[in-house]
Amino acid sequence: MLNRIVDMLNRSESVDEWLVSDKKIESSELFFVGSSLDMNRSKQVRHISVTVYKNFVSDGKEYKGSANTKLSPAMTQNEIAAKIEQAALAATFVKNPYYELAEPTDELIKHVESKFDSDALSSHLPKIVKSLYKRDEYENGQVNSCEFFLEKVDTRIRNSRGIDEQFSSYKGQIELVVDWKETGEEVEIIEIIDFSDLNSGKIEQIVADTLDNARLRAKALPMPKLSDIPVLLVKENVNEFLRYYIEKSNVSLVYQKYSDAKIGESLQGEEGEGDRLNITLLPEIEGSVMSRYIDEDGVKLHERELMKNGVLRRYHGDNRHSQYLGVNPTGVIGNVSVKGGSQVFAQFKEDPYLELRYFSDFQMDEWTGDFGGEIRLAIYHDGESKTPVTGGSIVGNIKDVQSDMLLSKELQQSGNYICPRGIKLFGVTVVD
Repeated sequence: MLNRIVDMLNRSESVDEWLVSDKKIESSELFFVGSSLDMNRSKQVRHISVTVYKNFVSDGKEYKGSANTKLSPAMTQNEIAAKIEQAALAATFVKNPYYELAEPTDELIKHVESKFDSDALSSHLPKIVKSLYKRDEYENGQVNSCEFFLEKVDTRIRNSRGIDEQFSSYKGQIELVVDWKETGEEVEIIEIIDFSDLNSGKIEQIVADTLDNARLRAKALPMPKLSDIPVLLVKENVNEFLRYYIEKSNVSLVYQKYSDAKIGESLQGEEGEGDRLNITLLPEIEGSVMSRYIDEDGVKLHERELMKNGVLRRYHGDNRHSQYLGVNPTGVIGNVSVKGGSQVFAQFKEDPYLELRYFSDFQMDEWTGDFGGEIRLAIYHDGESKTPVTGGSIVGNIKDVQSDMLLSKELQQSGNYICPRGIKLFGVTVVD
């Protein structure tokens, strides 16, 4: 079918250039209530996305209009042709400044290795289930429910400039719900686990940590009134906090003037008493669902240093906006590596602190730098004892805290980030 679509695109007088993404997806899913299987299903689907381009001149300026359409293997040739023509017409109304599509290179794209390559997709889910329930062993707490998703995606990207690349990837996800009851009300914690490789030990540890946090949440006291206390960000909240720098240096935000970041200048503000950021973008991190060596435009991906000692070394992002800024496209690189800082995590805890473990929804606004969230579980250390607490929220702005923030020496892998295990922030407002 793909060859037929390409032939129709090449023969169409309405289409100047084109890009096709063909994804064949095989998936297996399991749904558990407690430790009992409730549903088992699998499916195979195919998604074909076609982007057509129209190059034209208006008022003496060159433009490249584009429009996207989705095609189905069930469509007839006439239906496909009609969809292509509709997209070509729509593209004439889009006035993006002109840019060149990505072109092929002699470089071979690297395959991202995974243990899921070894056997049929469905054969791996029982191993994942076994790993998860291995730590479900407590009297007062248990796995309430769990959903397992595992899919293999075979992708082929072609464009009118001659790009023709294929690669395979895996995406696994576990939606884990645990609950715990002491003497009061039963509490519930939800954890999302993403992975692209089988790592039984990591799954076991996440389940154990989640159950332990549910235990602490069940014992938590209301948030006391706190002022001028350092806060510690941990787990995926570190990713969300650091995402500010990834977004501010993206070519799309810079081109649209949502970001004033400039290459060669500090993106971390003035130097203070804290650690300076060193950030690198990576095509591959073991187990990350974002690992790949080519992006959706057909741009080959490589390791790229983004920040050194707080100073922006380059912009990053998609082919189109990179050309608008006059920089070489890095492509859309999905993984982030952040170097550790000057202190071990235990040093963060030598004085009073508030360790923020779970939020209802911790968010960073990449445009303004505002961050905050409602606290579901934190550990409050008053200098003598540690107490699990809940309730209240934090609010702050990254521009006010970035010069003095401390990064732990120890690193963690959290999703598509290799980053410090914790970040210590000063001057964050805690609202009870």
